[in-house]
Amino acid sequence: MHATTGGLIVLAHADQKLQDTFLSVPLREYTPNTPTTPSEIRRILAGVREHGYVVCKGYVSPHAMGVGVPVWSAQGKVVAALTVAVPIHDCNPMTLVPALTVASRGISRALANPQTYRQLPRFNPA
Repeated sequence: MHATTGGLIVLAHADQKLQDTFLSVPLREYTPNTPTTPSEIRRILAGVREHGYVVCKGYVSPHAMGVGVPVWSAQGKVVAALTVAVPIHDCNPMTLVPALTVASRGISRALANPQTYRQLPRFNPA
């Protein structure tokens, strides 16, 4: 959870007890960029809550960057994360955040009102 965009988003919106439990054990370092200290991860989690997105540059692979946003339930709880992984040198993450946010809002609306979205045609790839 500490090294992925989805994991950090879900953890950022989890209750304090779960965060404390998760951060009480040693965390694996996948690359030199992987955050592993509780203080570093708490800073990232606060940023997720404040800004509404997370960027993970080289946390799992030195060549990949993850960008993600939360997906919300009708009750105002984070129930999922919408993320993408891209090559670290080919993309400005801030160009992805608006598109992810729009998609996340659509998913959140569909979760809040599933009856409306059942009437839409189903995707059927040729």
